[in-house]
Amino acid sequence: MEKKRAHYTIEEKALLRRLVMKHRGVIENKKSDAVSVLEKKQVWEMVTEEYNSSAEPHNNRTSAQLRKLWDNIKFKRKMELAAERRQILKTGGGPQDTPVPEDPELDSLGNIDIELREAVDSDTVALAGTAATSYIMVNQTLMPVVEEDMASFEAEEEVLGETNDDGCEHVATPKGVPGRKPNLEVQSRLERNHQLLEHDRALYLSKMEEVELRKELMRKEHNNKEELFQLKKRKLTVVN
Repeated sequence: MEKKRAHYTIEEKALLRRLVMKHRGVIENKKSDAVSVLEKKQVWEMVTEEYNSSAEPHNNRTSAQLRKLWDNIKFKRKMELAAERRQILKTGGGPQDTPVPEDPELDSLGNIDIELREAVDSDTVALAGTAATSYIMVNQTLMPVVEEDMASFEAEEEVLGETNDDGCEHVATPKGVPGRKPNLEVQSRLERNHQLLEHDRALYLSKMEEVELRKELMRKEHNNKEELFQLKKRKLTVVN
């Protein structure tokens, strides 16, 4: 019978955070070249060894499990920040029901902080779906819209793709949403979305680099074995 995997304790999560932050320069490096990929892999193996040899109470984990935990920690923080942003939009900048506790250490990682909270992904779409305010998609950006003004917005939807002389897009503003400056707001959000897309692209390229590197190592290993086999075969032929 397969042994049930133990859940991570608060102490285990804190231990991993300390170890990751000690090596954050490599682990959170956005470079995706082969050298960086190998260096990151080696550092994660080092973190795993330090984690499993720690005197603090813990269950031994694999490198893959710890990497997944670290991704989950960052994902949870991203969800918290997205929920905070939703509350700000809902209250119009007023007091929040449940303020998100500060975590400057985790927020210092560039792919989590407030600058990327409004980027469109599965987290923000899910959170926006539970908000009292309705949202629409404008060039991969979630825009809050007052429910009663959806009809007027749809009537003006055809102008969303027009471009201003300064390169910023026109955004039709629903009636009842005063004081909005859509051009600057959209430009800012597009820049943040671009940063997130670049981050995702870097992660994808990093994984592909690692796959290609492994394939190359396997090919070299196969060729070495083949050469060794042929060498032994020639020696046997000479002896006979």
